[in-house]
Amino acid sequence: MKLIAYNNEFKEQLKTYQIKDLTFTGLPQNTIKISQKNKDYHLILLVNESNEICTFFVLDYGDDKFKHTKSMKSLLLRSFSTNERFFCFKLII
Repeated sequence: MKLIAYNNEFKEQLKTYQIKDLTFTGLPQNTIKISQKNKDYHLILLVNESNEICTFFVLDYGDDKFKHTKSMKSLLLRSFSTNERFFCFKLII
C-alpha cells in the first residue's frame, strides 16, 4: 500500500468507487470538483499493489480548521472513505 496525491490517471477508476453510506463523508468526484476551486484541498489516495484505489481523503490546509483549533500547524481531514470493494469482512447471518 502507498499514499499518493490524486492525479487524473485515477479519474476513471474513481467512477467505480463504492460508498453506500455518505452520512459522514462525500463522494470523491464531488470533492475533486471542490478542489479545483479550493487550492487548500490536497487529495490523497491509498492504493494497493495493483494500483487500485482503496481509500480516498482530503487534507485541508484552509482556515476552517480554526473552528476546532488555534494551532497553525493543524489541518482538517475531510471526505475520508474506503472503497467498499476492499472491505475485508463478510456478514454471515
